[in-house]
Amino acid sequence: MSCIIFKGIRYEKDEIERQKNEIKGILSGLPLAQDEPVALFMERNVKMLVTIYALYEVGIPFIPLDIHAPRERNQNILSLSGAKYYITNISYEFENVVNLDINCTYESLEIKDFNNHMAYIIPTSGTTGEPKLVQIGRNALEKWLQDFSEMLKTKYRCTICMSDYTFDMFMIEVLYSAYMGMDIVLAGEDEQKNPMRLSRLIKENSVDFIQATPSRMRLIGTMDRSLKCLDGVSCISLGGERIGKELFARLKEKNLLRIINIYGPTETTVCCICGDLTNSDEEYLGSPLKHSRIYLLDDNMNQVHMGQAGEICVAGECICDGYKNNTEAQKRQFTEWNNMRLYKTGDLAYKNDRGMYVYAGRKDNQIKLRGYRIELEEIEHYIMEIENIREAVICVWEGKEELAAYYISDDKCNVDERGIIAYLKQKLPEYMIPYRYIRMEEFPITLGGKADRKGLCMQGYNKTDGEGTGCYGNSISVNDINKIIISLIKQKADRVEEITKDSKLTDIGMDSISYMEVIVEIEEKYGFKFEDDKLSFKEITTVGELAEYVESMIGKKDGV
Repeated sequence: MSCIIFKGIRYEKDEIERQKNEIKGILSGLPLAQDEPVALFMERNVKMLVTIYALYEVGIPFIPLDIHAPRERNQNILSLSGAKYYITNISYEFENVVNLDINCTYESLEIKDFNNHMAYIIPTSGTTGEPKLVQIGRNALEKWLQDFSEMLKTKYRCTICMSDYTFDMFMIEVLYSAYMGMDIVLAGEDEQKNPMRLSRLIKENSVDFIQATPSRMRLIGTMDRSLKCLDGVSCISLGGERIGKELFARLKEKNLLRIINIYGPTETTVCCICGDLTNSDEEYLGSPLKHSRIYLLDDNMNQVHMGQAGEICVAGECICDGYKNNTEAQKRQFTEWNNMRLYKTGDLAYKNDRGMYVYAGRKDNQIKLRGYRIELEEIEHYIMEIENIREAVICVWEGKEELAAYYISDDKCNVDERGIIAYLKQKLPEYMIPYRYIRMEEFPITLGGKADRKGLCMQGYNKTDGEGTGCYGNSISVNDINKIIISLIKQKADRVEEITKDSKLTDIGMDSISYMEVIVEIEEKYGFKFEDDKLSFKEITTVGELAEYVESMIGKKDGV
């Protein structure tokens, strides 16, 4: 890389190398076993990036931990990974692992090459309530770096890092960008949550290459409606989920913008299929990268005919080394086929008449939500641990980007929604926690005798037992600000007859995108900016809370 830009400060290459070599010297003294990882538990700053570069260059595999995930989950990941050391830039202690101080200095900075096979380990959602640890080899990563650069062909000057380091698309923003010698604009955690600040960062730093999920770009588009932040961008790479017609059309309006679609589960080392959609009128996945081989197979492991949908199965040097300490999941996802080691993605696709792979859904209940891979059974597993809940089914609201939990309980009065959320927060990262809960007397059943997950999703916001969504009774008396906010929300909510100050935003059809749209209109009307922590959809629960917050901010603005 050339430099790192963070919070308006430019860290030049010489300074980055100095910090990196200090950390390398500290790491070189560790008594590590072959392929033993070092865990990271770090806030977003320059030290986080420099530490990752130092670990990678001395050949120590790293495993990133989500600093917002429950302690129990991170402790479980540490135990599964076998890590004995962790590095942090905040005050935090784990059990049975050593906190490695990278801020101390040594007179001798003799650097050791550990020459490990493994590059990094990424935790992903698992079906049994336990995360899977995906092991990415150095050879697979280096082949992917070559392949991705050959696919893009063009060398870009500057990128922005918006992804969490627990998300494999982070490797494009950080490892690939460094490999290509690009400047990196690192978005801070507060900037990650603020689409206006992200838009400003892109424009002010003349970013010309962006890697993002479609969800993040749609979020930026709520503040930057004409996507002016992309006016100076030469190429945008989108992955983690479908782009969608609306965003695709908005991007196509940027005539000089190159649009790349990437596909690939974590197990295939960042991505294995890429498509240049710049001159296309339809969204497709594309074609395989050089060291990836793609096969579309039916349930009998036979290749399907042209135009037919089959499971995407991946072979080649790109695929990972499997799951650490999880032989059951490894046997389920990896197999030998025609003398090749094959990874079964669970995704379906077909080839169009141009020979491009087109996504066609899932075989199982895994989903992608705002780019995160989620096994719905993992959430169901923990909900059914709660007393009096007998069954649970999780799905995504039809046409929305939010999780909904449908459950059957023994005693309706003994199940408290706030209690469910509090329990899940002890077990799961925030992006996996549903914020809408619907009690059912029974689940609709498919012809095969299973809970009809798709049917529940199609129900949208209507409950079958008369609770919550629908008519909220008589409107309460509210002041002018409340009335205006309720009017704005009504424009964004689905199938709502009445809203009161006690109405929950999730119950009236709001999601993170429509919430941000309401914020934009409130800011424009009242002339103030929402504080960073209030930009998150999950920080404000009810209409009344939103109205009270707006009133308080108007008071601050006016000096009341």
